[in-house]
Amino acid sequence: MRSNALIPVLALAAALTSPATAARADVLAACASEIGRYCADVSKGRGRISACLMGQMGRLGPACQPEVQAVAQSRLTPSYVRKALNPAFRAPLPEACSKPAAQFCPGMTPGKGSVFACLYARSDRIPKACSDAAQETLKQAR
Repeated sequence: MRSNALIPVLALAAALTSPATAARADVLAACASEIGRYCADVSKGRGRISACLMGQMGRLGPACQPEVQAVAQSRLTPSYVRKALNPAFRAPLPEACSKPAAQFCPGMTPGKGSVFACLYARSDRIPKACSDAAQETLKQAR
């Protein structure tokens, strides 16, 4: 099901499609193997690839990780998104996202920012109910 609602992690899209085109190109070049390994099922556009990589931060190689961290810490990335991508971030996974998380983000710990990033990376395929619930959860976690 295609979702028109936005998860706050979607704000990554604005950060990644803005004037930082060179930075985005650096991520794509530095992370080519990781994109193929972890994000092959992710549709391009709206910052989905970068969100996917952010959800896999602990698995990224030494050339890729600093590029993704730079995007995640950029002032172009909203503060609540930076907070959600912090390794210490915890928020309950909404019930409406249990099945999409199990399907698209297997092995990820529910309630961590990486799960929210993973779900956003596949936002064109998650139910609207999950998107809406995730958005509300992240708003409350601010």
